[in-house]
Amino acid sequence: MTTMRAVGISRPGGPEVLEIVDLPVPQPGPGEVRIRVSAATVNPTDVGLRELGAGLPTPWVPGMELAGLVDEVGDGVRLALGTPVMAVVSPRRPQGGAQAELVVVPEESAVPVPAGLSDVEAATVPMNGLTARLALDRLHCPPARRSG
Repeated sequence: MTTMRAVGISRPGGPEVLEIVDLPVPQPGPGEVRIRVSAATVNPTDVGLRELGAGLPTPWVPGMELAGLVDEVGDGVRLALGTPVMAVVSPRRPQGGAQAELVVVPEESAVPVPAGLSDVEAATVPMNGLTARLALDRLHCPPARRSG
């Protein structure tokens, strides 16, 4: 496989500017994992960037979070092939975002999916978790008050 499919956006606009594009298959470097995506989210940020334009080379790939299986790893990675993971990614990076068949991320951006979560459910956890963490940090909530 030399190419993969992804959601691509070539110009600002409504949902009609979304298209399926063929892109080169990304290869993980040291400390990176490649994930075969089974679920990716659409967040308000994706809609805003699509409507206003991302200011990135086109076609750019939207999506900030995903779930899938680790299908290739770079040197020094501890996650095993076949591990179900969820990950967060910036759609503003040169490689684009989560709405692609295969996505490469730094290992620290991916974590194993908790038992009992479907891929669709797992794909929604990263941004919600980061948002909750940011709220707790901004409220200066001490760790002892974060549980129970």
